[in-house]
Parts: sequence; C-alpha cells; structure tokens
Amino acid sequence: MRTTTAILASLAVSAAVAGPAVAASTRIVPGRSIGPVALGQERATIELHHGPGTVLSSVPNPDLPPNPNWVIQVVRFASVGINARFPTAEASIQTDRLTTTRATYRTVRGIGVGSTRAAVRARYPAAACSATICRLGVKAPGKVITRFHIRTGRVWKVELLQLPS
Repeated sequence: MRTTTAILASLAVSAAVAGPAVAASTRIVPGRSIGPVALGQERATIELHHGPGTVLSSVPNPDLPPNPNWVIQVVRFASVGINARFPTAEASIQTDRLTTTRATYRTVRGIGVGSTRAAVRARYPAAACSATICRLGVKAPGKVITRFHIRTGRVWKVELLQLPS
C-alpha cells in the first residue's frame, strides 16, 4: 500500500512539474522568447538543446570588415519551428532576431500565428498597428520589440527583434 501511495505521489509531482514546462515551451514572451529559444541565446546553446540548425542565408555583415566568419546568418531550427538570426557565423554569437510561423506558440494572452489583427489590438491595447504589422515595445536603439506580421487580417509570423544600438 505504501509503495502504491509513493508511486502515485511521485506521478502527481511529475505531472505538476511537467505541466508548466510544457506550457512554457509553447509560450511567446514578448521581448524575450519564442517557446524554448530566447533572444540573446548563443547559437551553440540552441544547437545543444534542439539539434543543429540549417543555414537559410549567409550574407556579409556590412558593419564589419570582410571576413568569412563575419556574415549575418539566418538558421532554421526545424525541431522547434524557429528561425534565428545571428550577426556572425561564430558559435558563441547571440541571436538578435527570432521568428516563427507555427500556430502552437502563443502569448499568455493567447496571441500567435492565426490570431486576427483585431484580437492583437484587443489583448494588447498598447500595440502600434498598421495594416501589415502590430508592434509591442518601444522602437528605440538597443530596445527589443515584438512584431506580429499581418496578412489577410491574421498574424502569419511572429518576430522578436533586438534593434541596433
């Protein structure tokens, strides 16, 4: 009887711990993260947790002298459905932009891919919206903003972006 009680208690604790972790892994935190990937995370850390990404583009960084490692790379991490932009190709560099088109990622207020423009405006009254983008955050050097890209009245992409200083 004690063994059964101990097993049930252990399962209850495991479920309680796993519940928030699962919810957090699909959470968009405006200005901070999309699911399990945070803005500012190093490429090596992301790859350690989610596998190697696929380089979608690699272009010279106009702000740096010519060098094969100093290119802006956009890397797709298919296992989590997130694209990350890195200002150079070095493994220790931090991401300065995250995007997703997966509808499973949602803010705490329920906004994500598939949400209507009206829903974004209703749940985030401070959002600055145009016909194609709703923006959360102050558009100023060094700040982080969250953009909900709108097409045919619905969010089709969510983007977190560290603005240049």
